[in-house]
Amino acid sequence: MRIYHLGHEHPLTSDIFADPYRVDCKVCLRRLHKHDEFYQCRTCWSYTIHKSCVHAMPHTIHHSFHRDHNLTPSLSKKFQSFQCFSCKEKFVQVVSFQCSECDFFLCIECALKPDICDRNEGQNGNLICHEQPMRVEEKKHEDGIQCYACHLPCSGPTFTCKTCNYFFHNSCFELPPQIQYPSHPQHPLRRHMASPGQSSITKCKACHRSYPFFIIFQCKECEFAICIDCTSLKPTIKHQDHIHSLCLMEETYKNSADRCDGYDTYCRKGVAINNEFMKYMLRCVECDFSLHLLCGRLPSSIKHECHLHLLALVDSLIEDDSEEYYCDICEEKRDPRICIYYCGECRYVAHLNCVISKVCSSFFFSF
Repeated sequence: MRIYHLGHEHPLTSDIFADPYRVDCKVCLRRLHKHDEFYQCRTCWSYTIHKSCVHAMPHTIHHSFHRDHNLTPSLSKKFQSFQCFSCKEKFVQVVSFQCSECDFFLCIECALKPDICDRNEGQNGNLICHEQPMRVEEKKHEDGIQCYACHLPCSGPTFTCKTCNYFFHNSCFELPPQIQYPSHPQHPLRRHMASPGQSSITKCKACHRSYPFFIIFQCKECEFAICIDCTSLKPTIKHQDHIHSLCLMEETYKNSADRCDGYDTYCRKGVAINNEFMKYMLRCVECDFSLHLLCGRLPSSIKHECHLHLLALVDSLIEDDSEEYYCDICEEKRDPRICIYYCGECRYVAHLNCVISKVCSSFFFSF
């Protein structure tokens, strides 16, 4: 008997497995055993499938992880690999469900699992999944388990759904169904589980990062969404270059960190900024205004454990005509054009690289 199967271009011939060599089914990836009924391509000999897997595979599926388009089964080309958007595993030359319009793949196991109840809530507003109630398991950092919501490692008590193999921190599991966000006061933001194919939705308006799977807070009226990490941002910092208060952010998306909207700043003057400062930004989420930490208003003084006295902010300091200037903490060269923290009584110099943690913490207490 010969058939055509969805995942392969050549006809397949029915047979009963009797050979001693190892052959794996291209769909379920399990090994064929003696007397198993299967179909095999006699043209390229690269496609073998259990008879039971032929009838189990639908012609097309619609999945919540990729709501824009349907997914159809297809066999990846020889030596061509793909990564499943759900389980993150890589596969080579096996059948997957993929989108013909996007670079989106789901392995067979993930594609045919019952769809996650991602838009539902329990009676107390908590997230719910397939298993109710979700089990709480003790996880260790070395287990390599990531929280589905925030993508950070799980350690300690973790909510677990064995059906879809998703894990949640206790704090992420108890995220409120709705929040009011200072930078978007006109509408409330509702908790939403984003899909990988919806890149315009899953991109966080605050830090500009996006992820394949992401529980975000989203405005139903506008294209405004923020990630879990950014829900705690508070615009409390005043700056002369912008009408709104700014919030301090760390680790914005790389292309965003390259942009600085200040006027009379180090960036505009062509002064090279250390990479340590590139990841710290002062942001107005409402206006999409960005300012490097070094280019913004810094605390006028700080107290650091490296020195007995307060250190005052100094725009520039040239101690002599040697053209070689150093930081007294790390004893490395510094650029005299860049501001420093300085004790005039002791002539003690600290460049910003070495006091960055104190500078950042001061923003939350000094403004």
